Amino acid sequence: MSEERDQEIVRRWRRDEARQLAAICDETEVAYWTPFPTPFPESYAQTFIDGRDGYLDLAITGEQDEPVGLATLNLTTRSASYVVASSARGRGYATRALTALCRTAHTDLGWESVVLEIEPGNRPSEVVAERCGFRRVDSDSEQVEDKGRVYSLATWELSWDATDVPPPA
Repeated sequence: MSEERDQEIVRRWRRDEARQLAAICDETEVAYWTPFPTPFPESYAQTFIDGRDGYLDLAITGEQDEPVGLATLNLTTRSASYVVASSARGRGYATRALTALCRTAHTDLGWESVVLEIEPGNRPSEVVAERCGFRRVDSDSEQVEDKGRVYSLATWELSWDATDVPPPA
């Protein structure tokens, strides 16, 4: 992480936090809007904590440093994703975490842009993207089939030139 304030909102998962991650990802809304397995077993959560190849998976942390969500950079597709526990929504955690991910992607990894894929209708996630400066860039959404339903994913992008740094949240 490039900035101290980013370390306050996102950090590496701790080995003993698989239960918290599984509980967050098992929530009904998270299960609906993400491709995560349902139920989300602790053994699968442990793979996020141990480090998945091609991903940077970080804990979004609350006021007492407790995990309240998951923030991820996909190092292959140069995309980001985030989920926040229902008990922590509406307090700016997703916006601050996405800002931290973008700062890491730009400053530490040298990316010129970051992409999000958001299902149209997931208004809370669209609001987070807008607050962080992302813009919807596609007119034709990607069709996906998952968990017995077919839906589309819209592409959102944040780009900056070499002198820009994502703004603080």
